[in-house]
Amino acid sequence: ATWQITGVQLEIGSATPFEHRPYDMELARCQRYFRKFGPEPNSWNGTMTSASYARFYMPLAPSMRNAPSMSYSGSFTQCVEMVGYAFLSPTTVFTANGSQYHFAINANGMSGGASGRLVQVRTNVLEITLDSEL
Repeated sequence: ATWQITGVQLEIGSATPFEHRPYDMELARCQRYFRKFGPEPNSWNGTMTSASYARFYMPLAPSMRNAPSMSYSGSFTQCVEMVGYAFLSPTTVFTANGSQYHFAINANGMSGGASGRLVQVRTNVLEITLDSEL
């Protein structure tokens, strides 16, 4: 036998009306503490800062509670330089300093890129975790 209870709110002191929050509001509240990106196909834009190094900034909306700790597993499958469409293969991927409003990922070890050019990363194996728990 299964026994299920829903719509219950426990409080100390006087009872208050039950608070129903929409899914999107509850999700936004949760995203202030934890986010996970990937490993589904993703595409992010960034900038080549040298011939072998690129940085990708990702804004966080809603912002997180404070600057999160970042971790990742996997790698970029491909970087595409947007001028000339050069296909670049980074050998190293690492997270960079972020804030509660954005985080950054760096890719290194590419050859054939040009500083200052826009680049797009395509990945289906990189998984990024941001944690801003109490």
